[in-house]
Amino acid sequence: MNKNKDSRDFKLDSIKELMKTPRGRAIMFFGVYFVFFLILTLVARNSTPVNPKTREYEKGNPYHFSIQNIVGKNYNFCYEINVDDKVVTYKGSRYKDLELFQMSDGVSSIDYYRDHDNYLNKNNQLWLKADNPYQYNKFMDIENISNVLLKATYVSKTNYESGMEVYNFLVSSATLVELLEGGTLDIEEVPNEIVLSTDDLGYTEKITFGLNSYCLAKGICTEKMSITLKYADYGKIEVINSPI
Repeated sequence: MNKNKDSRDFKLDSIKELMKTPRGRAIMFFGVYFVFFLILTLVARNSTPVNPKTREYEKGNPYHFSIQNIVGKNYNFCYEINVDDKVVTYKGSRYKDLELFQMSDGVSSIDYYRDHDNYLNKNNQLWLKADNPYQYNKFMDIENISNVLLKATYVSKTNYESGMEVYNFLVSSATLVELLEGGTLDIEEVPNEIVLSTDDLGYTEKITFGLNSYCLAKGICTEKMSITLKYADYGKIEVINSPI
């Protein structure tokens, strides 16, 4: 007699006997439930992990880059605002909601310290309470940047041998006003440009907003405007101490 067949018949008979009683059916139910979740756990452990740099809203799009190095609020930065060739630069370091930076307009410079929404500037070796010095600061907020990129129209991508990638987008002034100011703007225009550059790991290291149409529509400039944001040394800023 086939021992394997006898063994299978015995198991089937045992299962049938269990199913005849409420207690047996409960045992079978929880047994199957346990096996099901055990299989799910094993599959999850052995599956390929999701790239932690990927933004969920990039799925299905023809581009792939990360802003997590900016979201992490730990980096050195250089922000440049150019309105009709009048340039203001902010250069410094950020650690969470603390910043130490210098603002320069090409003629003079001022040192600033930021703690959340509180600012101090250095005046004759004294640190005094100051207003927010960032001009057009809504373009510097990473949540706003993310929302603008979501609404922008993807145009092209250029790959470089170094691993750097450059993405080009277009966005209307009406979209910028809606997202950044909560207002409306009804004009015919040439769209504004956004150029985003990544390092060889796919992290965003530079974003340039070409805002000629926006600044003309808002009456900010007579000809042109751009805002360039540069990021470096992600995760390397250990601490920023208060100067007072």
